[in-house]
Amino acid sequence: MNKIAKFLNARISGFVTDKPEILAAYSRDASILEIMPKLLFLPNNIEDVQYVLRFTNELAKKGYQLPIAVRGSGLDQSGADLTEGMVLSTEKMNQIQEIDERGRLVRVQAGVTLGQLNSALALFGLYLPVEADPRETIGGLISNFYTDRIAKKYGSIYYYVDRLEAVLANGELFQSQTLTQLGLRNAKTRDGLVGKIYQKTHKIIEQNQRQLQEIKQNDHSRIGYRMLTEVYSKNNEFDLAPLFFGAQGSLGVITELILKVAPIPRPTKKALFLYDDLDSAIDFMERLKKLEPVRIDFYDTRIFSQSSLESVNTQNSHGSEDTKAMQTSKNTENSNSIFTSAKYLISTELEDSFFKNHKHIKKMRQLSEGGYKSIIDQKDIVSQFEKLAKLLEAYRNDVEFSERVCLVDRSYIPAAELNSVIGSLVALEEVFGQPLPLFGSFATNLYSVRPAFDLSSVNDRKQLLRFIQHFGKLLSDSNGTLCGGSAEGQVQALIVNQEIPTKTRALYHEIKQLFDPNNILAPKIKQHASLANVVRFMRTSPQIGLIRRD
Repeated sequence: MNKIAKFLNARISGFVTDKPEILAAYSRDASILEIMPKLLFLPNNIEDVQYVLRFTNELAKKGYQLPIAVRGSGLDQSGADLTEGMVLSTEKMNQIQEIDERGRLVRVQAGVTLGQLNSALALFGLYLPVEADPRETIGGLISNFYTDRIAKKYGSIYYYVDRLEAVLANGELFQSQTLTQLGLRNAKTRDGLVGKIYQKTHKIIEQNQRQLQEIKQNDHSRIGYRMLTEVYSKNNEFDLAPLFFGAQGSLGVITELILKVAPIPRPTKKALFLYDDLDSAIDFMERLKKLEPVRIDFYDTRIFSQSSLESVNTQNSHGSEDTKAMQTSKNTENSNSIFTSAKYLISTELEDSFFKNHKHIKKMRQLSEGGYKSIIDQKDIVSQFEKLAKLLEAYRNDVEFSERVCLVDRSYIPAAELNSVIGSLVALEEVFGQPLPLFGSFATNLYSVRPAFDLSSVNDRKQLLRFIQHFGKLLSDSNGTLCGGSAEGQVQALIVNQEIPTKTRALYHEIKQLFDPNNILAPKIKQHASLANVVRFMRTSPQIGLIRRD
């Protein structure tokens, strides 16, 4: 064990290690990168985080850089939680500390997972209305500013954070507050880095009003520190908490949160619609949106490939002999045809009162009359949705390909440009010699494409970089962005940084320098990401484990 690890272990209750066998498990996330850290830090409490950040900050002042990347569950698709320095994993800070059933509030540590939280809340008839991989940590959802498919109905994670607590780069503890003008004046008089941040952030906002208005116009982007535009609310209240959304651990380490939660909703009414004509499908979804459903999910049915269907059918046949006997070839064919009989599939769910749902179901039947097929609230609709989920999982983990790479997930495409983008993808399919079916949410305009590349091949790694450049340009030309549903980290930053005007880049740099003057927190992400680093650290073997969500 090296000197730094020994020194820190003698002074904290957590654990620091440099054992290669342990570090290897933290050298990957869900991105295309693999970076072996020098150290892994597993804090037990806030005091551990404060001590280690004070220590690394002092090292930086003396000329020794030990960069820190904050890691939750290791599901980041941008490489923001990878570093050559120290990985700070919040996995041990996973306590649900208090549930206020009447106030519908819960206090949690940042390492609590979404699945863990919702399991605990279910005992009180509550849940956090965010649809993400249940392994995602709450801190990770905030750091990446994760936006899910049901965000149009319920709002993203941003709307459920009441307060947050973070440790700043110099070890000071920051607790967010919504301040009146009098409260802001008092906050600006505080000692240390916290007071300085209040002073200078207020000054930056006052001096850059026009520029912030321009940034705010592109409210579908998660690039840089664009949430600076939300520090001042419509009520003229001041709160620094928005800056931590999408910051990916580069402004501070989120340690604790107070979240708003909601009652578990009644079972939804489900429906599937199939279309052969794209214009008709888009027109239907535009009309469907007015009914305010929970979701409107769109799929190019090529993702339900024969191999995916066979995989699901094999899983479903693992039952008793009697059950197998009942699964005749005719039933299998009919079941499969639902997903493959037309070019586009639309799935939706309604969650309103009995009478409102009844009215909306009747309206959906009218709206879908021009489509190829519709299945609305029928007896087998739940099983069809279950099969749809299995097909998506089979597609993401298709055994016929080395890997369907998580590279351009949750990209923002304006509704008016969806037809054009799908048409342009046909040209990209010819360039890269593979189908590129699009799937995602029409409600939030966030879509994914999963290109297949073998990262053990030098040529495929080159092709991957070409693909992200081509796809990024296609989105930019269509008023879209790669980072519509999460922040840019190291990988996507290569493309989206080109979209940032010079003045805005300087503004973001000023915010970074204010919060982290010695540049120890994730110094190589966002505006500091580089092609050289991505090429140097690109994986040369497939992703390990099951890829569950886009």
